[in-house]
Amino acid sequence: MKTTVKIIFFYLIVQINFAIAVAQETSIPAKLWSSIGGNDIWQETKFLLFSCNGNDNSNLLNNETERSLLWNRETGECRFEGQSKKNEKLVYLFNFKTKKSLKFFVNAVDVSTQESALQEDIRQQINGDLQLLLLPTIAELKGINFSNTTVKLLNSEKLLNTSVTYNGNFYNSPIRGNLMIHENNGEIKVFENSINSISYQIDQYKDTGSGLRLPTSFVAINNKKKSCTFTTVSTFEQVEASKFTDL
Repeated sequence: MKTTVKIIFFYLIVQINFAIAVAQETSIPAKLWSSIGGNDIWQETKFLLFSCNGNDNSNLLNNETERSLLWNRETGECRFEGQSKKNEKLVYLFNFKTKKSLKFFVNAVDVSTQESALQEDIRQQINGDLQLLLLPTIAELKGINFSNTTVKLLNSEKLLNTSVTYNGNFYNSPIRGNLMIHENNGEIKVFENSINSISYQIDQYKDTGSGLRLPTSFVAINNKKKSCTFTTVSTFEQVEASKFTDL
């Protein structure tokens, strides 16, 4: 009789733990949205501007100097400003949605008619930057899966440790790895990216001016060249149209 009671008790404990894990995994998207101000604020964001350095993701750009992107999320229009490894000043106007190049300036000279590996390099770098800056927005991806969620303590903080898998296209890449998310405010503290074998410590969520909050500090534990600091992150309702057409 005692053995039967023990088996039943053990079974109940397992079921309770399973139910808690399922509830935690279901709440992960809600926590991610809460951390950045909500899904509505993100969907209403029209113009996003960021400046950053680091996150070496290209062969031709100087990633030790600051680069910036102004992005119209509705139309896809973008304005990139940065510097090549040859210390050339670059301004690249293109459409993020269509990948169509509009104008390309090198040291203020329009070289739009020339084929340039720099243009592809810039787009690749931008995708890498957005994968970091907008990591919390993975909550909107259809088919993303959070699993094996447990609670861990890190630096006296209670974190939800969860595996994440997405086989689609998140800024030109699938997602596979592990997230550690603050149980209370939903901020991502650690992202272990199994695709590139890099573990990021994430911090310093900042308000962009519209209530949207985004992480701005990514310290790559095992590859410092992949660390990235976003010095400026801002959102706007209106931007001069010439920003996307002229130098």
